Amino acid sequence: MTVHIRAVIFDMDGLLLDSERLWLDCWKEAAPGLGLPMDIAEDCAVRSIGTTKEMTRQIFEEVAGEGFSYDRFEEKALGLFYKAEAEGRLLLKPGAERILRSLREAAIRTALATSTAEEIATRQMRERGLLDLFDVRVFGSQVARSKPAPDIFLRAAELLDTPPADCLVLEDSYNGIRAAHNAGMHSIMVPDLLQPDSEIRGLADAVLPDLDTVTSYLLSSDTDQNSCIKGQER
Repeated sequence: MTVHIRAVIFDMDGLLLDSERLWLDCWKEAAPGLGLPMDIAEDCAVRSIGTTKEMTRQIFEEVAGEGFSYDRFEEKALGLFYKAEAEGRLLLKPGAERILRSLREAAIRTALATSTAEEIATRQMRERGLLDLFDVRVFGSQVARSKPAPDIFLRAAELLDTPPADCLVLEDSYNGIRAAHNAGMHSIMVPDLLQPDSEIRGLADAVLPDLDTVTSYLLSSDTDQNSCIKGQER
């Protein structure tokens, strides 16, 4: 089967930015001082990947129980995260810039689709020189429903003027892959903290270890490749 892809839609956290691991470290550091064991904080953090802020709160409050203040915990963890970011510890994932520049050179349209707040995501991408490599950008505040609902990806496809069936989503989370499937799009999972289970392997077109491998997979001239990119006018 040959799949003709005209646009690629990128998640941000855990895919382009190595932010999930940094958040995990910050949550683990914040937890003991607020009465939450580190191992429980880690389990909650992993379960929260690809969910909304509201769902993250619910997961932590259900596990931590009565007496746990998620607001205090979030405030402390957020302070630790911004301190780490200021110290230069928020890094791009290997291959992030290469894949975006390679797709641009191949005249493939790209979108950033992230639930991270627009102000934060825009700053983080601009500071790392990636913001202008996206043709369009969509943020969680611009759609009604969060992943695994397809809204953010469908909005990206609309702005790209590309049918959903001709779009490829790159994601690291379960809910991201589910959202791509619900949008009628192709998807590749690039695992970060979560490894794919049987459900995700069944939904994704491929599971690849890193973005450099994705670049080679998409832009390979090998005629036996299961996936191919088809450029369009910008």
